[in-house]
Amino acid sequence: PSVSLSWNITGDIESLSGSVNDSNVSPPTFNRSSSNGLSPTVMFSSLLPGKRYIFTVTAHSNGLSSNAKTETIRTTPTQPGPPLNFACVTNNIYDRSITLTWNKPTSPNGDIQHYIVYDRNSNTQFNTNGSVMEQEIKDLTPETTYFFSIATVNDATTSISIQVNNINCRTKTALSTPPRNLEG
Repeated sequence: PSVSLSWNITGDIESLSGSVNDSNVSPPTFNRSSSNGLSPTVMFSSLLPGKRYIFTVTAHSNGLSSNAKTETIRTTPTQPGPPLNFACVTNNIYDRSITLTWNKPTSPNGDIQHYIVYDRNSNTQFNTNGSVMEQEIKDLTPETTYFFSIATVNDATTSISIQVNNINCRTKTALSTPPRNLEG
């Protein structure tokens, strides 16, 4: 995405300078002359979807500078990227539960609302609490392989990423129960 900023010039302003809070944006800084009272315009490119940017502008005239004016602008959120490194936590696999973890997507393209973990064995889904990157799956059957996938949900209108990372995890063998009603 890109953003175009322009200003209404009032009074005797020789130039406007400013910056944006992200060095990946082009240009990260600017200095524009105000010729014949025309409003200068600056086009910023290389912005990311769903990200907030802070633009700062200062007016200059006769060797003096105004107080800086800041404005926060958010680009439109788009479909998020998928979570990364989706895996079973090996030290949290038991006979009746499995813990899954993942990392946030490289391109969230907005504010992450939650993740959806899909249990392919039972065709159920689990929504995480906010942007938590861990989910415990309970009430499983011992010695069974389970298949899971995951998706990211952000605040865009078409907000679910593609489901990715089909993984499988196997529950451990159940612990034996003590014998009952023994007779001698």
